[in-house]
Amino acid sequence: MRAVLNYEAMNTFAPVRNLVVDDVPALRDLLSDCVTGKGCVVDAAGDGVRRRKLLKFVSMVRFFFALNLGCALALLLGGCSTTAIEEPLRNPPDVRPGPLLDLLKAGTGQDAVRLLSSSAEQVHVLIASKTLKQVLDITVVPDRVLSQQVVRSDISAAAIDATIDEQGRIHLLIDSEHLVLAGKVWRASTSSFLQDAAVTIERPAFVQGGGPLVWTFTAFGKDIGAAPGRWVWRGGGGGYPAGAFLLFPWHEQTRKAILVAEGAGQAAPQNVIDPESPRDTLVIDAATDAAGHVHFVYAMEDNVDLAGTDSLLGGFLTRGAKNVSYDYGRVQARDLQPASANPPDSPERPHEVRLLRNVTGAHRLDARLQIAVDQATGDVLLGHWWLVKGDHWINVNSTSPFFAHPGPVQVSAAGSDRFHGVAVGNIDHRFAGRSGIEYSMLSNGKWSSPLWLSRAGTLSALGTTVVGMVSTGNGNAFIAWSTDNGSVGRWVYCNP
Repeated sequence: MRAVLNYEAMNTFAPVRNLVVDDVPALRDLLSDCVTGKGCVVDAAGDGVRRRKLLKFVSMVRFFFALNLGCALALLLGGCSTTAIEEPLRNPPDVRPGPLLDLLKAGTGQDAVRLLSSSAEQVHVLIASKTLKQVLDITVVPDRVLSQQVVRSDISAAAIDATIDEQGRIHLLIDSEHLVLAGKVWRASTSSFLQDAAVTIERPAFVQGGGPLVWTFTAFGKDIGAAPGRWVWRGGGGGYPAGAFLLFPWHEQTRKAILVAEGAGQAAPQNVIDPESPRDTLVIDAATDAAGHVHFVYAMEDNVDLAGTDSLLGGFLTRGAKNVSYDYGRVQARDLQPASANPPDSPERPHEVRLLRNVTGAHRLDARLQIAVDQATGDVLLGHWWLVKGDHWINVNSTSPFFAHPGPVQVSAAGSDRFHGVAVGNIDHRFAGRSGIEYSMLSNGKWSSPLWLSRAGTLSALGTTVVGMVSTGNGNAFIAWSTDNGSVGRWVYCNP
């Protein structure tokens, strides 16, 4: 019996260790010397009983089995490259996690969650609870929950969003209802682009960043002067390509992503992204920087209604997202704003449409990525993949502990050339392993080793875990996530 196992303790600040198992003492010593020579800490076991005792208090990450002596020698000749320890695993994040806080005692696996920082010491956790049929505003301060209030009752909101504008006002969007926090009371906005729009608006959301209020939404191409539609093949069961018995062409209307910057008392031009393509566009995430740039990631696909879906039986039963691609772009916020002082009711082009055919800094991405912007430097982090400094793109994925994650990685800026990253990870790094909330920090272009913020076994084994994160402007971040029993969260404090 021969095996080399690489594992780490649940306390992620402990060193990563390797377990060598072999019932032949000479080979066990030889393997131990090889792995130790690579800078690893080694435990050795001569049988399965001893192995199980060593693994009792640790979580297993990788298995490498040598089925015979030839495999063991190949492992040695390869310089133990298959068990090499990546640099981030020996680089703990320079942070201190706060205590776990209970936010909401209700199942939230299918709920919408949004986090917003109103100051360096205060965060609003906004939850649209389907179980309670409420939208709640939970305010947290360092290491405790400060208050909780119900914003709306008897509502099953499909989506919520929130932002803070340049005047420090907090805006909340519940589906298409726009609210503003006045003192400690949420009130309907008296002036909103949603009220004045001359087109049918779908998927409204805010652009984050603390500058002028910028919206993103989708509208039908025929209503905004963009490509009106496309022809697709439809068939039995609603899928395409269809089965052999029925196939016919079908015309679909395009939906285009639009950016709108509100101007005081002025018409708000609708800036259409990729207007001439017959494909739909949808803004995935967007944020502004202190220099006035709007950075955004957008998807182009055949139908935004199918975003993130897969077809069944090759499209025979259901349709799935097809021909999906993701792109990054940036524009100046001032270029989105009205060019003249015409009031909204002016007959002179009151709802001007601008077609953004050439997006500055356009770059094709490999996946659906979230955006974080450092307000001081203007650096942009796209998921755990790309650090963008002006026109210089740096691939940081090679040091990322999130590389094997199928789900999105939430990111936010920590300042001083640092970024927070968090995702639902696999604690055991194996099939059907336990899920946990995995945190890492990007510093000087390299990701740290992972820090597990959740207790093992507390996440749902079957449901969807909702994760949210926000930075507070002083390097700290608050992270919230759902469990089967409700929502919890904790602060992550950057060490000075």
